[in-house]
Amino acid sequence: MSLKTFPDLATARERWPEVVEAIVPETIRSQRWFKGREAGEMKIADFDHAFLPWPAHEELAALEIIEVTTEGGKEAYFLPLLLMPELPGIPVLARLEVGGREYVLAEAALSRRFNAALFTALERGETLAGRNGGCFAFHPLAHHAVRTVKILAAESTNTVLHLGRDTVCKLIRAVRPGPSRAVTLGKVLGGLPIFPALHGHLSYEREEDRFDLALWQDFLPNRGNLWDYFVKGLSSLLEAAVSPGQTVDPGELLALWLADRRSELGRLAHLTAVLHAALAGLENPAAARKVDPRPIAERTLAYLTRIAAAGFPAQPPDLWHRASELAHHLAERLAGPTATGRAIETHGDLHLGQILMTDDGYVVLDLEGEPLAEGKTEVFYTTPLRDLAGLLRSFSYAGMAALLALRTAGPLTPTADATARFLAERFATRAGEILTQKYLVEIARLAPELIPAETTVIMDLLDLCRLERAAYELLYELTHRPAWAEIPAAGIRAILAARTNAGSPI
Repeated sequence: MSLKTFPDLATARERWPEVVEAIVPETIRSQRWFKGREAGEMKIADFDHAFLPWPAHEELAALEIIEVTTEGGKEAYFLPLLLMPELPGIPVLARLEVGGREYVLAEAALSRRFNAALFTALERGETLAGRNGGCFAFHPLAHHAVRTVKILAAESTNTVLHLGRDTVCKLIRAVRPGPSRAVTLGKVLGGLPIFPALHGHLSYEREEDRFDLALWQDFLPNRGNLWDYFVKGLSSLLEAAVSPGQTVDPGELLALWLADRRSELGRLAHLTAVLHAALAGLENPAAARKVDPRPIAERTLAYLTRIAAAGFPAQPPDLWHRASELAHHLAERLAGPTATGRAIETHGDLHLGQILMTDDGYVVLDLEGEPLAEGKTEVFYTTPLRDLAGLLRSFSYAGMAALLALRTAGPLTPTADATARFLAERFATRAGEILTQKYLVEIARLAPELIPAETTVIMDLLDLCRLERAAYELLYELTHRPAWAEIPAAGIRAILAARTNAGSPI
């Protein structure tokens, strides 16, 4: 296959849209942040770009927004790029010929030099003109010098980079109109001990529109996140419970294990309540409105419809029908004059992996919300119990992750497997009950107006949120991790079974 050819680097700079069009579609399709992985034909084009000041004369460094067109429509993504004559050890998107030499167009997010240049532009508060009418504006919020840049880690669906020892850069890959929640909320919450301080952000601005592309904030020394903490601890518990010669009743083992972790659950409850009280404090009380359960039910029904259409088998066969009936029933019960609490801007995707354990307490991360919500504000402006539901569902995932790890380590007898599964499921139930009790105490102390006054209304609203979250998770897993789809499916069954056992109407 012949390479796209440019007589020199200046021409490649001038004809940059042609450089972008040379990107091999499969290199984009393979990225976790790209939503259209299942799409057929793809067309990649330059939406807008600006070149970073760059010391290497044989290279170009670009802030690039690509526009990807598929049969599903058009999506824009932030894609930092380097055009250079040598392979830099970072992902190559295209190969070209420039001035008779082979060049590579590479993803620049993991480049130390590129990140150093970004931070320099942030410190200077630079604004770089785009070629298609917009501008890339760096907004410093506080002076924070980075002496050296060393990439310590990276992850996605957005890309998070640890720079040196004390700074995190987050690249917001999917470009959407309007400011990022992580920036707008981070400016306020960054002054509290529950959220990392924000150093600044990069936005693309054109006419009246603004698209946030990146942010920089404190990297907090930590002992890991709560997901790893619970999964590791549960794995040890399950291994001990099924080991030969174990004489202690499994339920008693779990009770003792949870008793040793009540303080962690208490800290998590306190952090969640403080977060919600802080978010509620951002709003004018005169503009406050009550929680409307109908959008939650409508999203649940939409998720279940898409799950059924995807052909995921319902076990039992009427599972999706019964789950839909429950969502509809709960919305009807909670509608009307029922006091459902006050709607606030919530975290939107709260789970154990979003909570860091530091020496000074727990810190919450990532305010972007659920990936499938696509930044829709109305999804996040709702009851704070929706965040609590995310944590409860995360306990289910942690239990099943520990169980899968045990099964992977070696074959289990049917009895041992049943014991381990019992403990994983029982952990999710008991940890969820403890967290819910402690959270309700904390939020009643800090901001009682946010939740319903009646316990039955609280539990109905919480069950509706748990059902929505489980349906969302199932749809997400079918797209991204089909092997994990049974975990949220089991969660839906558990919610229905719990209400049946409690004599609650479905």
